[in-house]
Amino acid sequence: MPALKLLVLKNHRVLSFLLTTVCCVAAFVGAFLLRFDLHAIPSEHLPCLWIGLPIMVLVRLITLRIFGVNRGLYRYVSIDDFVKLSKAIALGSGVFVAIWLTFLNNFYFMPRSIFIIEAILCMSVLAGSRIGVRLWRSRRKRQEQGESNATDRALIIGAGSMGESIFRMVDRRFLGQDYDVVGFADDSERKQGSSIHGVSVLGRLEAVPELVKELNVGVIIFAISVPPEGLYAKVLNSCDGLEVRFNTISVLRDMSSGEVSYDRLRSLRVEDLLGREPVKVDQSRVSQSIQNSCVLVTGAGGSIGSELCTQLAGLGPSKMILLDCGESALFEVDRTLRKQHPDLVIESVVADIKHKNVIERVFREKAPQYVYHAAAYKHVPLMEAHPDEAILNNVRGTRVLAEAASKYQARRFVMISSDKAVRPTNVMGATKRMCELVIQSMNGGNTIFTAVRFGNVLGSNGSVIPIFRKQIEEGGPLTITDPEMTRYFMTIPEAVTLVLQCGSVATAGDIFVLDMGTPVRVLDLAKNMIRLSGLRENIDISIEVMGLRPGEKMFEELVAYGEELQETEIPKVNVLKREKTRFAYDELRAMVFRLEEFAENRFAEDSRNFLWKLINMDIEQSQTQGKVLSKPGREKLLRDWRASLSLNHDRVDGVSKGRVLAIASDPELEDVLGDALASAGYQMTCIPSSNEALRYLADDQDYLALICDFVMPSEMSWNLERRVKDAGFKVPVVAMCKYDHRMLIEMLDDDQIGPRLSKPFNTQDVQTILAAC
Repeated sequence: MPALKLLVLKNHRVLSFLLTTVCCVAAFVGAFLLRFDLHAIPSEHLPCLWIGLPIMVLVRLITLRIFGVNRGLYRYVSIDDFVKLSKAIALGSGVFVAIWLTFLNNFYFMPRSIFIIEAILCMSVLAGSRIGVRLWRSRRKRQEQGESNATDRALIIGAGSMGESIFRMVDRRFLGQDYDVVGFADDSERKQGSSIHGVSVLGRLEAVPELVKELNVGVIIFAISVPPEGLYAKVLNSCDGLEVRFNTISVLRDMSSGEVSYDRLRSLRVEDLLGREPVKVDQSRVSQSIQNSCVLVTGAGGSIGSELCTQLAGLGPSKMILLDCGESALFEVDRTLRKQHPDLVIESVVADIKHKNVIERVFREKAPQYVYHAAAYKHVPLMEAHPDEAILNNVRGTRVLAEAASKYQARRFVMISSDKAVRPTNVMGATKRMCELVIQSMNGGNTIFTAVRFGNVLGSNGSVIPIFRKQIEEGGPLTITDPEMTRYFMTIPEAVTLVLQCGSVATAGDIFVLDMGTPVRVLDLAKNMIRLSGLRENIDISIEVMGLRPGEKMFEELVAYGEELQETEIPKVNVLKREKTRFAYDELRAMVFRLEEFAENRFAEDSRNFLWKLINMDIEQSQTQGKVLSKPGREKLLRDWRASLSLNHDRVDGVSKGRVLAIASDPELEDVLGDALASAGYQMTCIPSSNEALRYLADDQDYLALICDFVMPSEMSWNLERRVKDAGFKVPVVAMCKYDHRMLIEMLDDDQIGPRLSKPFNTQDVQTILAAC
């Protein structure tokens, strides 16, 4: 029997040709017999039979070949094959009638009804032969599978067009699996009791568990392209405890064209249980901005970075620069992109974002116009143990990239942030919040800086899904931190699609927040992964509660500190209501330099403590946001301050208590400070920079004190005092703090850096400070 099957397969076209010829002959002869009621054909019409038979057979074979009717295997005959057959029969009949009436009708008269009867018979015989072979094949297959294992028996959820398509593909083994479909399940009332290709619709979805047990089903196949929210979870939960696997069809969506195609059967995944509808966004705006532009992606080898590269490559950039410090992951992304987009110019750069010289060289030589910053350390427990590395990679790396983007005038800079930056309780989240503050303070030049904040993405490197999957492969147990812990989840392609949309509409300083849907209990996630693997909880595999790890939160948030969300024109995307920039760039940069200095010197605990001081300062600023002085308010304060000094203090004329050197880049502050010093009896020399101050001191050290504004364009107060001491000058440095920065005073106190003047100060404060000097 196997030899016969092999012979048939090898010669199926010859056999098809012979069968088709026999069918055409039978149809033509049968037409004559039916025309004359199965009696003897009259002698005057016999020439029509003998002359017309070879002509008709030849015409039929030619037209059938034109339409490719004989190319397909009969066992896989479809509606398309019958359509082609109908067209070939109609064309063949038309050609035969034309030939007969033109050349032979004057010599031999053929009854006109024979033309019609022959066409009907030919269609019936040819179609019937194909249907017969397919039915015979299906019956044989069912007989062979009658004793098959339970895992080969499948139930299809969904009796629509997609269900019918999947049935045909399963039947033809086009999906890489060999299943015996025993029935369909569908909630549609009108489909109950109907059948598809001889397989019945057996009931509604609520009957699925009973059908699985009664029919010994081993696989459930979901055949719904866009399932209603909760459908997968409903069926999954109803089959809890049953040894059944869940499959669905891979749906491939082209992000640029929106086209949908089907690949092959795959196992149901946890992301399918989210029940989120596909993102419907207008890609034209993103495409218009990215097209023919040079794009840089940092962290290109990571989960988010690689998907960014994939989607950006489809939008037609002129060049893509892939930057990562991990060569293996970068190599894989580079190889994949070159294969998918052979005409795209791709440059891969192995570099560390912390290294300023390297990053500036990349910007100087490659001139990227769009920067998507996805490089970051993200694992909470590891970063909790290594705060210095988290600060250097996340904070310094972001600062270096942002400054390079501004210096070389990139158009847009989009940073991937995290929900852990909201009310952070761990080092990783705190560093991401500092990154948000850095890019917000950078705005004001030609580069638009923005951040996109979202939660966990399913399947990312080191996330909970791969961990659970590996634990299942090892036989368990699955470990969770707390039964009530919840997390927001989103698929990587959806998150990246929305990130690109945000980048195309962002204005300076925007922080976008993606709609993450409903938070999911991690415990439910673990249970669903066990079910999806066809296993049973506490029987085949167990779940263990380990307790919260250092820095972990029970519940993640997407907004905090009184932040308010506003809707955008992009679905599932909100933006934080615009507020005043909490820190000026120079001021924040000075604090970040101090933070980086601790980290670079590997003072891990000092790094951690200073980081949390900055975060607490940010919290205080947010809580008193309404009290932060606007520019007009600050100018009024300065005027009132100056007036109060003039009115309440008599100027000491003719007698000088000493000379003071001052650094104040703000002219109004210079005036106020000059009035206060003059009222207290001191002479002031004001200079614009710390370098200038060092030159003054080198020429003349006869100054009572050096007063510097805490926010300086070129140097930090801490570094200035250190430089003064290193140069051997004995002049004390007095730092002036911002009007509403009480936290800065505490930080300076902790670091034991000289005396302070807290603005606004009065003459008595100046006298006290200088007397101490």
